[in-house]
Amino acid sequence: MSSNEDSLVEVSDWDRDGEHRTLLIYDGACGFCRRWATYAQTLVGEDRLAVGAGGVLGHRFDELSDEDLERTVWSADQNGVLRSGAAAIFSVLAMAPGYGLFWSLYRWLPGFAWTTEWGYRQVAKQRHRMSVVVRWLWGERLLPASYQVSTHLFLRVLGLVYVFAFASLAVQLPGLVGEQGILPLGDYLARAQAHWGAVALWFVPTLAWFAPTATGLVVIAWLGALAGLGLVVGRWPRVLALVCWFLHLSLVVAGQNFLYYQWDSLLCEAGFIALFLSPWRSKLGIQPLTGVQTLARWLALWLVWRLVFISAFVKLSSGDAAWSTCTALEVHYQTQPLPNTIAYYMHQLPAWLHQMSCYAMFVVEFAAPCMLLAPRRLRHVGAIAIVVLMSTIALSGNYGYFNLLTAALALLALDDRFWARRFKGVAFVPGQRARGWQLGLALGLLALTLSGLERHSRTNILAPLEPVKKLVAPLRLTANYGLFAVMTMDRPELVIEGSLDGQTWSAYELPYKPGRLDSAPAQVAPHMPRLDWQLWFAALGGVNHNRWLVGLLEGLLKDHQPVRGLFAKTPFDGPPKQLRILRYRYEFTQLGDANWWRREPLGMYLKAVHLSSENKVVFAQPVNRVGPNP
Repeated sequence: MSSNEDSLVEVSDWDRDGEHRTLLIYDGACGFCRRWATYAQTLVGEDRLAVGAGGVLGHRFDELSDEDLERTVWSADQNGVLRSGAAAIFSVLAMAPGYGLFWSLYRWLPGFAWTTEWGYRQVAKQRHRMSVVVRWLWGERLLPASYQVSTHLFLRVLGLVYVFAFASLAVQLPGLVGEQGILPLGDYLARAQAHWGAVALWFVPTLAWFAPTATGLVVIAWLGALAGLGLVVGRWPRVLALVCWFLHLSLVVAGQNFLYYQWDSLLCEAGFIALFLSPWRSKLGIQPLTGVQTLARWLALWLVWRLVFISAFVKLSSGDAAWSTCTALEVHYQTQPLPNTIAYYMHQLPAWLHQMSCYAMFVVEFAAPCMLLAPRRLRHVGAIAIVVLMSTIALSGNYGYFNLLTAALALLALDDRFWARRFKGVAFVPGQRARGWQLGLALGLLALTLSGLERHSRTNILAPLEPVKKLVAPLRLTANYGLFAVMTMDRPELVIEGSLDGQTWSAYELPYKPGRLDSAPAQVAPHMPRLDWQLWFAALGGVNHNRWLVGLLEGLLKDHQPVRGLFAKTPFDGPPKQLRILRYRYEFTQLGDANWWRREPLGMYLKAVHLSSENKVVFAQPVNRVGPNP
């Protein structure tokens, strides 16, 4: 008999008239039933659930025959009410916090009771064989899962993600949205005030309202980095999680076009969930989860599902031939926004290996998120598969903190027994029930995110929630995910050139995006260079779809130092007289070539521009200069 089975405490003298505990009666000769009885007693608690064998307690129930006791499991509550089969199991599990859903469905959802009772009968007929399946899916010991260690680790890794995110922004924000930046924050806030009036603070929720300057933004960023560091070392977790979340949201809003990426919303959403995962303590430790922490953990796993599964779904549903034929990876490594050196070598691999890798990616992205809700061992496989996938993507590209954050979220599916060798002495403690408002908030977020998924289907059931979704949209808590739905088959690159005489042109070089042909692709992550990324997207469209380029050109023509600071090399000591933008097609070279890149011209992206006597940018071609709406 396993140690798990030895932990079962059985009774022989349950009093039907005066007993305060619920009784669970099982076939004492069945090891499979005994394992599940042990599970239920551990989950609910010995003080609330008594367990006994039918052969010992059967005489206390005149209405039950020996055949009844052998055929199915039975429960008797404090009032002596008998239930059998699936009803007995669900009613007993409902005594434990967080396990009442199935009992509610059994009682109220038409067809659920019949279906589960039929399923119970099939399992009961094969219960001796099912014991092997249970061992394979849950392990030798069948115990309720607790997640103290993974929650502890997630919060510390989240703190590290915040450090990376804030530090990366601190060195870029003056050039991006400072007073002399590409999209000055003051202008954006003025438009927001004019558009929304008194409620502008809700629709543009940023602390920068009180310090809309480059200095103010940098101070916010470094304060956020310090708060993130505090999370890493485990000090005042909920307070610092709140500080990090609000400061990050403030910078995401202030960053405008440069912080509209899905991973910026991902950190906003993960950070909000972390507010409820974090304990009210002065020091982060490994302790049992409260009811609200358990709810937050489920929301975090739901976030992983939305991100990973939907990213696979949109790739196939888009109709893109590269994804449907699994040939996308033949071009991905060279066409991704910011390749690194490893991507160069990955690109050289044979086509059949790229295709096999693409198949494997789809298997992971479709199956692994669903496995996070499966029995224990499958759950662990799903989480590890996501971590491996994120690690592979991180090794072959520069995606800032995105991969680390996604992997950290997946860690929440690993229970304490998974970490048993490293963290000893972590015992299961029955959970607590979440408060009504906490459950309501969780269900509200779930409903709003479900409404976002309707765009991938033909249903419109949750359309009435759209006004609510628009109202909370400024908080970035209900984003629609779906990464790289269409593969970019070519790599157009924009090269900005300046001239002092209109005849000789010299290039401005960004620090990380491809430019010089002999410059090796750099490893940049966890830093995320926003201008380099933004120019990758700009190259895929026309200048009229990238109105922020007006601010970039104006900053260079006026020789604004914060904008110059975003470049690795500017060709002149002062401002140029004219600027133009050329477009090239870039490709990786073959192994052994002297250069890393080769390119061919695609023509003029933007004809030469200059400053007028009124210090305004003058274009040689029509350009919509209207700034982004608040």
